Amino acid sequence: MIAGIIVALVVSLIIGSICFRLRGPYFVLASIAVAEIMRLCAMNLKNLTNGAEGILATDIPPFTLGETVITDFLSKVPFYYIGLVIAILTIAVTYLVQHSKLGYYFQAIREDQDAAHSLGINLSIYKNIALAISAAFTSLAGSFYAIYIGFIDPPRCSPWTSRCRSSSSASSAASAPSGGRWWDLWCWFPCRRPCAAT
Repeated sequence: MIAGIIVALVVSLIIGSICFRLRGPYFVLASIAVAEIMRLCAMNLKNLTNGAEGILATDIPPFTLGETVITDFLSKVPFYYIGLVIAILTIAVTYLVQHSKLGYYFQAIREDQDAAHSLGINLSIYKNIALAISAAFTSLAGSFYAIYIGFIDPPRCSPWTSRCRSSSSASSAASAPSGGRWWDLWCWFPCRRPCAAT
């Protein structure tokens, strides 16, 4: 998960530095183009992603504390509580960002970019920060989803599906991570995966 978050942050900063130079419909078109390029790369880089066959993530080592085994991840219960912790963490970070100086900058940029720029707010830096926050939580959600389901492939994480997405817009990154996808996933865990012990 940590490696996925780091990769997502690096990729988001690269993409943001390119796409945030554009505005309006040009930004939308560039975002769609980048999403399609990423999808094609995931489908064709078979050495890295195994292409359309996907990657199995079924061998989860047991979580131990010293010699004591806390959980072996054979039931759905640990996934439920891990999802709950991630959801609470996401909501807490969202609340802290919204009520900080950074959150006020995000709101100013969302309302009027030109006015925010005239007040001395560096648009490209704060847009990239918003995109990085969104990318980190999206990566966390996608990684956890892959571990829970035990399988991941490019179509499952396509930008055109909502499976691994918690946010798709950098302009709403301050509020989107605590949105409906986390709640859907958290409520969906208990009834989705059959218990491996039975």
